Amino acid sequence: MSEESYDVGYSDILRAQKDRDILIIDVREKEEIGETGKIPGSINIPMSDVENTLINFSNKDFKNKFNKEKPSKNTKIIFCCRAGRRSGIIQKQMQKLGYKKYNNLKIPIIILEDGGIGKEEVKNKSKC
Repeated sequence: MSEESYDVGYSDILRAQKDRDILIIDVREKEEIGETGKIPGSINIPMSDVENTLINFSNKDFKNKFNKEKPSKNTKIIFCCRAGRRSGIIQKQMQKLGYKKYNNLKIPIIILEDGGIGKEEVKNKSKC
């Protein structure tokens, strides 16, 4: 099966938020999430931890930590970050790991914040 990798936009994120078969992974650092919040329905796995988490976490451990099913190699995944660079790098790692359906959010989160997509507030947020 060939990889399905492409950039996704605003409307794709809105659909993905409602689709349990699509996993949105924010690869920013926890401090960044604390400052700006996150896309509702997304999980945070910092860029430096993505590969280890997807390879080494058991299904149970993944579910316990993120309250989501661990993605299979065929799960549709959308990666996002503040400006799009880190999530683009992660796409290349996913290909090497054998994942088939991974996408990069082409609209940086900084634009989505201004565009009204909504965000989940994070407890102990340091800035308003």
